[in-house]
Amino acid sequence: MPDLRAATGSDGLSYAGDLSDRTFEPLDGPTAEVIDLGRISDALHAVTWEIEHAPTYSACGVHIPFLFGLVTLIEPRVFVELGVQAGASFFGACQAVQRQGYGTRCVAVDEWPDDASPAGKLACGEFDDVRRIITDNYAGIAGYLRRDFAKARAHFAPGSIDLLHIAGSHTDAAARNDFTTWLDRMSDRGVVIVHDINEFKQDFGVWRFWREVCQQYPSMELGHGHGLGVLVVGENSPLRLPVEGTDIVPMSPVVNSQLQVFFGGLGHLSWSQAIGSAARREREQILAEEMRALQALQREHRVAREASDRLRVELAGQEARIVQLREQRDRLRLKVGRMSEELDAAQARVIDLESSTSWRITKPLRAIRRPGRRG
Repeated sequence: MPDLRAATGSDGLSYAGDLSDRTFEPLDGPTAEVIDLGRISDALHAVTWEIEHAPTYSACGVHIPFLFGLVTLIEPRVFVELGVQAGASFFGACQAVQRQGYGTRCVAVDEWPDDASPAGKLACGEFDDVRRIITDNYAGIAGYLRRDFAKARAHFAPGSIDLLHIAGSHTDAAARNDFTTWLDRMSDRGVVIVHDINEFKQDFGVWRFWREVCQQYPSMELGHGHGLGVLVVGENSPLRLPVEGTDIVPMSPVVNSQLQVFFGGLGHLSWSQAIGSAARREREQILAEEMRALQALQREHRVAREASDRLRVELAGQEARIVQLREQRDRLRLKVGRMSEELDAAQARVIDLESSTSWRITKPLRAIRRPGRRG
C-alpha cells in the first residue's frame, strides 16, 4: 500500500500527502470478519465523538457521526472521497481511522480549480486548508489528488478501494457516471456512499439515480441533511451478513428505519456542536491574537516610555547645564562691563592727566630722564 507521508508534486516541490505519483494496487487478503457485538459497541461509541474539523459550511457535516460508525464497523483498507471541497466529511473519516488505529489510507480527490474567478479563489483557499490539515494532523494516513475524477481514476487499479464516497456530483448524469466508472475500482468488500439523495431543488438529480441503483444492491439511506445513501457493492462485505450471534442484518429495512431516527437527531446535534466549538476556537484564537498584539503594543509603549524618561532626564541635565552656562555668561558680562568701565575711567584719567597744566610743565623733566638716543 502506498506510503502517503510525502511525495513530489506536479510543480516539482515536495508536499505531504500529494499522491500525483502514486498508484493503488488491488486489495488482496483474507475475507472480512463478520461484525461482532464488540465492533457494534465500538461503532456506537464512535458516533458520539466530537467532530474535530468543522469548516464554516459543509453539506455533509450532519452525516459525519454516521461516517464515524461506518468506518469503525467495516475498517476499510482504502477510503476515497470524490468531491472534497473544504473536507468536512473526508476529515471525519480520517479522524475515525486515526482514533481507531486502523491502517486505512484516505484519499481526497477534487480539482480545486485555481483561477481568478470567485469560485476559483474559494476552491484554492479550500485546497490550502485541506493540504494544511493533512500535513498537520494526518500525514501518513491521508493524501490528495488534485485532478478531475476521470484522471484520478487512473491511480487506482480494479479492486483497490473498500469505501468510496461520491460527494461532488449533483446531477443525475454526473452521479451515474461517477458510480459506473468507479464501480470496477471497488474491492469485494466495497461500500459506496452517495450524497445528496434527498435534495430536489434546481438541477439536483442524484435522487433519480439513487432510486434506481438502491434496487440493485443491499442499501440503506438517511434522509436528514441533503440525504445519504449506502450501497454494499462488494459480495464479501460484512454488512451483507447478520451480526455475529444474532439474526440482525445491518442493511435490513428495520435497522435502516431505526438509524434514520437515531442519526437524524444525532447528526444535527453533533454538527451544531462542532460548528459552535469551531466558532469558539476561532473567537479564542482571535482574542489570543489580539491579546498578543496588545501585549506587543504594551511592550513597545514601555520601551518608548523608558526612552522618553531617559531623554527627559537627559534634557533636564542639559537644561541645568544651560542655566549654568547662562549664569556664567551673565557673570562674565558683568565682569566685562566692570572692566570696560574701569578701562574707560583709566583712559579718561590719562586724558585728563595729559591735558593738565602740571603735565605740560613737567614735560622737560620727563625728557631729561629718558635715556639718550643714539644716532
